[in-house]
Amino acid sequence: ELGWTSRSTRYCQMVREANKDKRLVRALENREMTFEDVIYTDKTTVQIENHRRTCCYKRGQKPRYKPKPKHPIKVHVWAGISFRGRTSLCIFEGKMNAELFITILGKSLVPFVRDIYPDGHRFVQDNDPKHCSRLAREYYEVNGINWWPTPPESPNRVGLA
Repeated sequence: ELGWTSRSTRYCQMVREANKDKRLVRALENREMTFEDVIYTDKTTVQIENHRRTCCYKRGQKPRYKPKPKHPIKVHVWAGISFRGRTSLCIFEGKMNAELFITILGKSLVPFVRDIYPDGHRFVQDNDPKHCSRLAREYYEVNGINWWPTPPESPNRVGLA
């Protein structure tokens, strides 16, 4: 026994030194801020079946093979949360692009802002290119969405750090 063992790899957010400084400056500038007017949004993918990389079997027996589909069934979910409540859920298939993104904003975020935050809000999301696209920025401006950009390499759902 050499003392070695193994386990699944765990990943964390990579942040370059230059961006650590930008995130720190942003946090210090906003340390007195409250979160009562912030709306956080994100998208996630839900896969119908999980295919683990390990299986359990009795010693002396062969492990059973489990077929894995080339394209598993999955759906995508977009939603927002805030101090005052949540947006409606948007469930969709396929790949989200800037056009689909602004369609979702029109169906879910704009009515939420209009009804729940008529006195002002800050809209926070990750730095996905479709969120920062020209089309999205124009949509924010036309529809009164107060987009609050986050520093590069900021973790999802955290507007300050």
